[in-house]
Amino acid sequence: RSCGRIVGTAMELEPRPYGSEEPCQGLAMTAAVKRALGAARVEWALTDVVGERHRVEEWLYVSGRLHTRLAPNLRHDQPLLKTGDLGAASALTLLVLACVSWETGASGAPSALVLAHSDGPERGAVLVVREQDP
Repeated sequence: RSCGRIVGTAMELEPRPYGSEEPCQGLAMTAAVKRALGAARVEWALTDVVGERHRVEEWLYVSGRLHTRLAPNLRHDQPLLKTGDLGAASALTLLVLACVSWETGASGAPSALVLAHSDGPERGAVLVVREQDP
């Protein structure tokens, strides 16, 4: 049995990633979130923001630009603050945590937006919706 279904994915390349001569403005993550969401509005976001200033700033740019696509009471979880950066396993771990939260009743949100950054220019977003019991 499935606890969630992926309904939107997107990957974009940040033109000015961390370490570039010009400051990153979260352009790729903003575009990835827009494409992954489609017409949806989301109440819950799980990100790989682990306190690094550049990732925090990217999230602020994204959430500011897309505030009309995010619920006013958006729940923004940063589980990797407890585990540390998991590298390539971050996005999958966040998807599993969304499913575990639904299975245990820890989240009533009908969908989750998962965001992941790389140290390079790659940025990704996944929209997963909760599977309802038959």
